[in-house]
Amino acid sequence: MVGEMRDAETAKIAPEASLTGHLVLSTLHTNSAPETIVRLIEMGMDPFSFSDSLITVLAQRLSRRLCDKCKQPYHPDEKAFDELVTIYNEHWFYVRNMNPYSRDFTLMKKGSCEACNGTGYRGRAAIHELLMNTETIKSLIRRKATNDELEFRRPLQGKIEE
Repeated sequence: MVGEMRDAETAKIAPEASLTGHLVLSTLHTNSAPETIVRLIEMGMDPFSFSDSLITVLAQRLSRRLCDKCKQPYHPDEKAFDELVTIYNEHWFYVRNMNPYSRDFTLMKKGSCEACNGTGYRGRAAIHELLMNTETIKSLIRRKATNDELEFRRPLQGKIEE
């Protein structure tokens, strides 16, 4: 277990230990799972040994949860819907069989009540992003792909769960 990878020395030792049969677990501060790969390569990790030793990257963050007692449904206009499609990528919507914009599309927005002290938020939700090392990802690691290339090339799998 490596508390956190902060320097080139640690970044070089981890895949070596992994390739000799050790399971190496560590933390690293990045904004996404693909960014973790780019950051480790920038820290000096050998892309060839790293690509073979990596099993998975799990990114996580906490998000404020809308208060269940005062959240309010609303129907975004088509422009707001198009912005969501741009942010999440059209392929993300396609894989999840999400229809194009319609008047039935509903989102929730914050309200205000005593239960949340007027903030509209109560509690936190954990959001996880799992990047599994596939042959495609290995190839991208070996050629030192950018964060955008890694994000675009990885397959979208699974369902969104509440």
